[in-house]
Amino acid sequence: MATLPPIPHLRRECKHYLFASDKHLPVTVKVLELLDPDFGLYVWPSSLVLAEFIYHHLRLFTTSNSTHPKVILELGAGTALPTLLLARCTQSPRSASIPPFLIATDRPEVPRILDNICEALSANGIASLYPEAPLSHVMVRGLGWGDFSLASDRHPQGGLFQLLKDVSGIGSGKIDFILGSDTFYNPPDFEPLLATVSYILCHHNPESVFLTTYQDRSAKRNIDHLLQKWGLEARVIPWDEFAFDMSKYIVQNDDDDEDQSDGSMEDEIMDQATSEVKDNQSPKASRMPLVNYSSGSESDEMDEDLEEKDGNRELDGDMATSPHRMGDGGAISSVHLLWICKQGQLWRSYSFRSE
Repeated sequence: MATLPPIPHLRRECKHYLFASDKHLPVTVKVLELLDPDFGLYVWPSSLVLAEFIYHHLRLFTTSNSTHPKVILELGAGTALPTLLLARCTQSPRSASIPPFLIATDRPEVPRILDNICEALSANGIASLYPEAPLSHVMVRGLGWGDFSLASDRHPQGGLFQLLKDVSGIGSGKIDFILGSDTFYNPPDFEPLLATVSYILCHHNPESVFLTTYQDRSAKRNIDHLLQKWGLEARVIPWDEFAFDMSKYIVQNDDDDEDQSDGSMEDEIMDQATSEVKDNQSPKASRMPLVNYSSGSESDEMDEDLEEKDGNRELDGDMATSPHRMGDGGAISSVHLLWICKQGQLWRSYSFRSE
Protein backbone atom coordinates (compact mmCIF):
# COMPACT_ATOMS: atom_id res chain seq x y z
CA MET A 1 0.00 0.00 0.00
CA ALA A 2 1.35 3.39 -0.95
CA THR A 3 2.23 5.79 1.85
CA LEU A 4 -0.57 8.28 2.31
CA PRO A 5 0.20 12.01 2.44
CA PRO A 6 -0.05 13.67 5.85
CA ILE A 7 -3.41 15.20 6.70
CA PRO A 8 -2.83 18.97 6.92
CA HIS A 9 -3.82 21.27 9.78
CA LEU A 10 -4.71 18.44 12.15
CA ARG A 11 -2.85 17.48 15.30
CA ARG A 12 -2.35 13.73 15.44
CA GLU A 13 -1.90 11.42 18.38
CA CYS A 14 -1.06 7.72 18.45
CA LYS A 15 -2.54 5.81 21.37
CA HIS A 16 -1.63 2.28 22.43
CA TYR A 17 -4.26 -0.06 23.89
CA LEU A 18 -3.23 -3.31 25.56
CA PHE A 19 -5.64 -6.26 25.61
CA ALA A 20 -4.75 -9.23 27.79
CA SER A 21 -6.55 -12.15 29.44
CA ASP A 22 -6.05 -15.75 30.50
CA LYS A 23 -7.81 -16.91 27.30
CA HIS A 24 -5.70 -15.16 24.64
CA LEU A 25 -2.21 -13.88 24.01
CA PRO A 26 -1.83 -10.20 24.89
CA VAL A 27 -1.95 -7.76 22.01
CA THR A 28 -1.27 -4.04 21.71
CA VAL A 29 -3.26 -1.99 19.20
CA LYS A 30 -2.09 1.37 17.87
CA VAL A 31 -4.87 3.87 17.20
CA LEU A 32 -4.40 7.16 15.34
CA GLU A 33 -6.52 10.08 16.52
CA LEU A 34 -7.05 13.34 14.66
CA LEU A 35 -7.47 16.06 17.27
CA ASP A 36 -9.64 18.68 15.61
CA PRO A 37 -12.53 20.41 17.43
CA ASP A 38 -14.51 20.52 14.18
CA PHE A 39 -13.96 16.85 13.44
CA GLY A 40 -13.56 14.79 16.58
CA LEU A 41 -11.93 11.56 15.40
CA TYR A 42 -11.29 10.20 18.89
CA VAL A 43 -11.44 6.84 20.65
CA TRP A 44 -14.79 7.14 22.42
CA PRO A 45 -15.79 5.02 25.43
CA SER A 46 -18.22 2.94 23.35
CA SER A 47 -15.43 1.61 21.14
CA LEU A 48 -13.44 0.49 24.18
CA VAL A 49 -16.35 -1.60 25.47
CA LEU A 50 -16.97 -3.16 22.04
CA ALA A 51 -13.27 -3.94 21.66
CA GLU A 52 -13.20 -5.66 25.05
CA PHE A 53 -16.16 -7.85 24.04
CA ILE A 54 -14.43 -8.76 20.76
CA TYR A 55 -11.19 -9.66 22.52
CA HIS A 56 -13.00 -11.77 25.14
CA HIS A 57 -14.96 -13.65 22.43
CA LEU A 58 -12.42 -13.84 19.61
CA ARG A 59 -13.62 -17.30 18.58
CA LEU A 60 -16.91 -15.77 17.49
CA PHE A 61 -15.13 -13.97 14.68
CA THR A 62 -12.79 -16.69 13.42
CA THR A 63 -13.38 -20.01 11.66
CA SER A 64 -11.80 -23.33 12.61
CA ASN A 65 -14.08 -25.86 10.93
CA SER A 66 -14.67 -24.33 7.52
CA THR A 67 -12.68 -23.28 4.47
CA HIS A 68 -14.42 -19.90 4.35
CA PRO A 69 -13.50 -16.87 6.46
CA LYS A 70 -16.19 -15.01 8.35
CA VAL A 71 -16.91 -11.55 6.95
CA ILE A 72 -17.01 -8.74 9.52
CA LEU A 73 -18.36 -5.31 8.56
CA GLU A 74 -17.73 -2.25 10.75
CA LEU A 75 -20.11 0.68 10.21
CA GLY A 76 -19.12 4.24 11.09
CA ALA A 77 -15.67 2.95 11.99
CA GLY A 78 -14.05 6.28 12.93
CA THR A 79 -10.72 5.34 14.50
CA ALA A 80 -11.69 1.69 13.79
CA LEU A 81 -10.46 0.20 17.08
CA PRO A 82 -12.63 -2.96 16.70
CA THR A 83 -11.31 -3.62 13.18
CA LEU A 84 -7.72 -2.88 14.23
CA LEU A 85 -8.03 -5.25 17.19
CA LEU A 86 -9.42 -8.06 15.04
CA ALA A 87 -6.68 -7.48 12.47
CA ARG A 88 -3.95 -7.64 15.13
CA CYS A 89 -5.41 -10.74 16.78
CA THR A 90 -6.32 -12.81 13.73
CA GLN A 91 -4.11 -11.90 10.78
CA SER A 92 -1.03 -13.75 12.06
CA PRO A 93 0.15 -16.58 9.77
CA ARG A 94 0.69 -18.67 12.93
CA SER A 95 -3.01 -18.61 13.76
CA ALA A 96 -4.65 -22.04 13.76
CA SER A 97 -8.00 -20.66 12.64
CA ILE A 98 -9.01 -18.93 9.43
CA PRO A 99 -8.82 -15.15 9.92
CA PRO A 100 -11.97 -13.16 9.20
CA PHE A 101 -12.33 -10.84 6.24
CA LEU A 102 -12.60 -7.33 7.71
CA ILE A 103 -14.39 -4.40 6.07
CA ALA A 104 -14.05 -1.01 7.78
CA THR A 105 -16.42 1.66 6.49
CA ASP A 106 -17.26 5.26 7.20
CA ARG A 107 -18.71 8.31 5.46
CA PRO A 108 -17.53 8.46 1.85
CA GLU A 109 -17.80 12.26 1.82
CA VAL A 110 -15.05 12.54 4.49
CA PRO A 111 -12.08 10.72 2.91
CA ARG A 112 -9.68 11.70 5.68
CA ILE A 113 -11.49 9.24 7.98
CA LEU A 114 -10.80 6.41 5.54
CA ASP A 115 -7.22 7.61 5.00
CA ASN A 116 -6.69 7.58 8.77
CA ILE A 117 -7.98 3.99 9.02
CA CYS A 118 -5.57 2.91 6.27
CA GLU A 119 -2.65 4.55 8.06
CA ALA A 120 -3.66 2.95 11.38
CA LEU A 121 -3.81 -0.49 9.73
CA SER A 122 -0.32 0.08 8.34
CA ALA A 123 0.90 1.10 11.82
CA ASN A 124 -0.46 -2.23 13.10
CA GLY A 125 1.35 -4.32 10.49
CA ILE A 126 -1.37 -4.57 7.82
CA ALA A 127 0.65 -3.34 4.88
CA SER A 128 -1.71 -4.21 2.03
CA LEU A 129 -5.45 -3.96 1.50
CA TYR A 130 -8.06 -5.67 -0.63
CA PRO A 131 -8.76 -5.43 -3.59
CA GLU A 132 -5.38 -3.95 -4.57
CA ALA A 133 -3.83 -6.93 -2.79
CA PRO A 134 -6.13 -9.89 -3.66
CA LEU A 135 -4.80 -12.07 -0.83
CA SER A 136 -5.43 -9.45 1.85
CA HIS A 137 -8.24 -10.00 4.35
CA VAL A 138 -8.84 -6.29 5.05
CA MET A 139 -10.82 -3.73 3.05
CA VAL A 140 -11.44 -0.02 3.74
CA ARG A 141 -14.18 1.79 1.84
CA GLY A 142 -16.83 4.47 2.13
CA LEU A 143 -20.42 3.51 2.94
CA GLY A 144 -23.23 5.92 3.67
CA TRP A 145 -26.09 4.68 5.86
CA GLY A 146 -29.26 4.39 3.81
CA ASP A 147 -27.33 4.35 0.52
CA PHE A 148 -28.53 1.30 -1.40
CA SER A 149 -26.90 2.14 -4.73
CA LEU A 150 -24.71 0.16 -7.07
CA ALA A 151 -21.51 1.65 -8.45
CA SER A 152 -21.96 4.17 -11.25
CA ASP A 153 -20.02 6.87 -13.05
CA ARG A 154 -21.34 9.44 -10.56
CA HIS A 155 -20.82 7.14 -7.56
CA PRO A 156 -17.85 4.88 -8.42
CA GLN A 157 -17.77 3.03 -5.11
CA GLY A 158 -21.51 2.65 -4.78
CA GLY A 159 -23.50 1.98 -1.63
CA LEU A 160 -24.72 -1.12 0.18
CA PHE A 161 -25.82 -3.04 -2.91
CA GLN A 162 -22.35 -2.64 -4.43
CA LEU A 163 -20.72 -3.71 -1.17
CA LEU A 164 -22.87 -6.85 -1.01
CA LYS A 165 -22.07 -7.56 -4.66
CA ASP A 166 -18.36 -7.31 -3.86
CA VAL A 167 -18.78 -9.49 -0.75
CA SER A 168 -20.46 -12.21 -2.83
CA GLY A 169 -17.03 -13.27 -4.05
CA ILE A 170 -15.48 -13.43 -0.56
CA GLY A 171 -15.70 -16.46 1.72
CA SER A 172 -19.27 -17.73 1.87
CA GLY A 173 -20.44 -14.55 0.19
CA LYS A 174 -22.29 -13.38 3.32
CA ILE A 175 -21.65 -10.82 6.05
CA ASP A 176 -21.53 -12.70 9.37
CA PHE A 177 -21.19 -9.82 11.85
CA ILE A 178 -21.82 -6.08 11.74
CA LEU A 179 -19.95 -3.95 14.28
CA GLY A 180 -20.60 -0.37 15.33
CA SER A 181 -19.53 1.78 18.27
CA ASP A 182 -21.49 4.90 19.21
CA THR A 183 -23.62 4.48 16.10
CA PHE A 184 -26.68 5.74 18.03
CA TYR A 185 -25.23 9.20 18.58
CA ASN A 186 -27.14 11.52 16.24
CA PRO A 187 -30.93 10.82 16.24
CA PRO A 188 -31.48 11.72 12.55
CA ASP A 189 -29.02 8.92 11.68
CA PHE A 190 -30.88 6.21 13.61
CA GLU A 191 -33.29 5.20 10.85
CA PRO A 192 -30.80 5.21 7.94
CA LEU A 193 -28.48 3.10 10.11
CA LEU A 194 -31.18 0.58 11.03
CA ALA A 195 -32.47 0.47 7.42
CA THR A 196 -28.95 -0.50 6.33
CA VAL A 197 -28.59 -3.07 9.11
CA SER A 198 -32.09 -4.45 8.45
CA TYR A 199 -31.38 -5.16 4.80
CA ILE A 200 -28.29 -7.17 5.76
CA LEU A 201 -30.01 -9.07 8.59
CA CYS A 202 -33.39 -9.64 6.96
CA HIS A 203 -32.51 -10.08 3.28
CA HIS A 204 -28.79 -10.74 2.89
CA ASN A 205 -28.04 -13.08 5.82
CA PRO A 206 -30.74 -13.74 8.48
CA GLU A 207 -28.14 -15.41 10.71
CA SER A 208 -26.01 -12.26 10.88
CA VAL A 209 -25.86 -10.11 14.02
CA PHE A 210 -25.31 -6.38 14.65
CA LEU A 211 -23.13 -5.76 17.72
CA THR A 212 -23.16 -2.12 18.71
CA THR A 213 -22.28 -0.07 21.77
CA TYR A 214 -23.83 3.26 22.69
CA GLN A 215 -23.54 5.78 25.48
CA ASP A 216 -26.72 6.44 27.46
CA ARG A 217 -26.74 10.21 26.97
CA SER A 218 -30.47 10.86 27.25
CA ALA A 219 -33.52 8.99 28.54
CA LYS A 220 -35.46 10.75 25.80
CA ARG A 221 -33.91 8.62 23.06
CA ASN A 222 -35.61 5.41 22.03
CA ILE A 223 -35.36 3.06 19.04
CA ASP A 224 -38.05 0.50 19.90
CA HIS A 225 -40.35 1.74 17.16
CA LEU A 226 -37.53 1.66 14.60
CA LEU A 227 -36.55 -1.88 15.56
CA GLN A 228 -40.17 -2.94 15.08
CA LYS A 229 -40.47 -1.05 11.80
CA TRP A 230 -37.37 -2.66 10.31
CA GLY A 231 -38.03 -6.19 11.57
CA LEU A 232 -35.33 -6.29 14.25
CA GLU A 233 -35.04 -7.12 17.94
CA ALA A 234 -32.33 -6.50 20.52
CA ARG A 235 -31.08 -7.28 23.97
CA VAL A 236 -28.46 -5.68 26.21
CA ILE A 237 -25.38 -7.80 26.92
CA PRO A 238 -24.37 -7.34 30.58
CA TRP A 239 -20.72 -6.58 31.20
CA ASP A 240 -20.18 -9.72 33.26
CA GLU A 241 -20.84 -11.84 30.16
CA PHE A 242 -17.52 -10.67 28.74
CA ALA A 243 -15.66 -10.01 31.99
CA PHE A 244 -15.41 -6.28 31.37
CA ASP A 245 -13.26 -4.45 33.94
CA MET A 246 -13.99 -0.74 33.82
CA SER A 247 -11.19 0.12 36.24
CA LYS A 248 -8.70 -0.61 33.44
CA TYR A 249 -9.73 2.67 31.82
CA ILE A 250 -9.65 4.86 34.92
CA VAL A 251 -6.70 7.17 34.25
CA GLN A 252 -5.82 10.25 36.25
CA ASN A 253 -4.06 13.35 34.99
CA ASP A 254 -0.41 13.84 35.90
CA ASP A 255 -1.07 17.26 37.46
CA ASP A 256 -3.09 15.66 40.26
CA ASP A 257 -0.01 14.13 41.93
CA GLU A 258 -0.30 16.28 45.05
CA ASP A 259 -3.92 15.29 45.59
CA GLN A 260 -3.14 11.64 44.98
CA SER A 261 -0.62 11.35 47.78
CA ASP A 262 -3.09 9.85 50.25
CA GLY A 263 -5.14 7.94 47.68
CA SER A 264 -8.30 9.96 48.39
CA MET A 265 -8.57 11.31 44.84
CA GLU A 266 -8.29 7.81 43.40
CA ASP A 267 -11.04 6.59 45.71
CA GLU A 268 -13.25 9.52 44.72
CA ILE A 269 -12.79 8.80 41.02
CA MET A 270 -13.55 5.11 41.44
CA ASP A 271 -16.67 5.88 43.49
CA GLN A 272 -17.91 8.34 40.89
CA ALA A 273 -17.18 6.07 37.93
CA THR A 274 -18.71 2.95 39.45
CA SER A 275 -21.72 4.54 41.18
CA GLU A 276 -24.08 2.81 38.73
CA VAL A 277 -22.05 -0.34 38.15
CA LYS A 278 -22.09 -3.12 40.71
CA ASP A 279 -20.40 -6.51 40.44
CA ASN A 280 -19.22 -5.78 36.87
CA GLN A 281 -22.81 -5.52 35.61
CA SER A 282 -23.77 -3.30 32.70
CA PRO A 283 -25.40 -0.20 34.20
CA LYS A 284 -29.21 -0.14 34.17
CA ALA A 285 -29.26 -3.42 32.26
CA SER A 286 -32.65 -4.33 33.71
CA ARG A 287 -34.40 -1.42 32.02
CA MET A 288 -32.67 -1.99 28.65
CA PRO A 289 -32.06 1.70 27.90
CA LEU A 290 -32.71 2.91 24.38
CA VAL A 291 -34.65 -0.21 23.44
CA ASN A 292 -37.20 -1.05 26.14
CA TYR A 293 -38.96 2.01 27.51
CA SER A 294 -40.95 4.91 26.10
CA SER A 295 -39.01 8.08 25.50
CA GLY A 296 -41.33 10.44 27.34
CA SER A 297 -40.16 13.33 25.15
CA GLU A 298 -42.60 16.22 24.97
CA SER A 299 -41.04 17.40 21.72
CA ASP A 300 -38.15 16.78 19.39
CA GLU A 301 -36.94 20.29 20.13
CA MET A 302 -36.64 19.53 23.85
CA ASP A 303 -34.67 16.37 23.05
CA GLU A 304 -32.32 18.26 20.74
CA ASP A 305 -31.73 20.95 23.38
CA LEU A 306 -30.88 18.32 25.99
CA GLU A 307 -28.55 16.48 23.61
CA GLU A 308 -26.77 19.68 22.61
CA LYS A 309 -26.15 20.58 26.24
CA ASP A 310 -25.00 17.03 26.95
CA GLY A 311 -22.61 17.06 24.02
CA ASN A 312 -21.14 20.41 25.06
CA ARG A 313 -20.64 19.10 28.58
CA GLU A 314 -18.73 16.07 27.37
CA LEU A 315 -16.52 17.87 24.91
CA ASP A 316 -15.83 21.00 26.94
CA GLY A 317 -16.55 20.51 30.63
CA ASP A 318 -15.26 16.98 31.10
CA MET A 319 -12.03 17.50 29.19
CA ALA A 320 -11.33 20.79 30.95
CA THR A 321 -12.18 20.00 34.56
CA SER A 322 -12.53 16.26 35.08
CA PRO A 323 -9.81 14.54 37.13
CA HIS A 324 -9.79 11.77 34.54
CA ARG A 325 -9.38 11.89 30.78
CA MET A 326 -11.94 11.52 28.00
CA GLY A 327 -12.63 7.87 27.37
CA ASP A 328 -12.17 6.74 30.98
CA GLY A 329 -14.53 5.09 33.42
CA GLY A 330 -16.50 8.24 34.12
CA ALA A 331 -18.02 7.97 30.65
CA ILE A 332 -17.68 4.22 30.24
CA SER A 333 -20.10 3.66 33.13
CA SER A 334 -22.95 4.77 30.84
CA VAL A 335 -22.01 2.54 27.87
CA HIS A 336 -24.20 -0.41 26.87
CA LEU A 337 -23.66 -3.24 24.39
CA LEU A 338 -26.55 -4.33 22.17
CA TRP A 339 -27.00 -7.62 20.32
CA ILE A 340 -29.38 -6.86 17.40
CA CYS A 341 -30.75 -9.48 15.02
CA LYS A 342 -33.72 -10.26 12.79
CA GLN A 343 -37.00 -10.64 14.67
CA GLY A 344 -37.42 -14.24 15.82
CA GLN A 345 -33.68 -14.95 15.72
CA LEU A 346 -32.64 -13.44 19.06
CA TRP A 347 -32.32 -16.50 21.28
CA ARG A 348 -31.12 -18.67 18.41
CA SER A 349 -28.31 -16.25 17.58
CA TYR A 350 -27.45 -15.22 21.15
CA SER A 351 -25.06 -18.11 21.74
CA PHE A 352 -21.65 -16.50 22.25
CA ARG A 353 -21.45 -17.61 25.92
CA SER A 354 -20.57 -21.11 24.78
CA GLU A 355 -17.66 -19.81 22.69
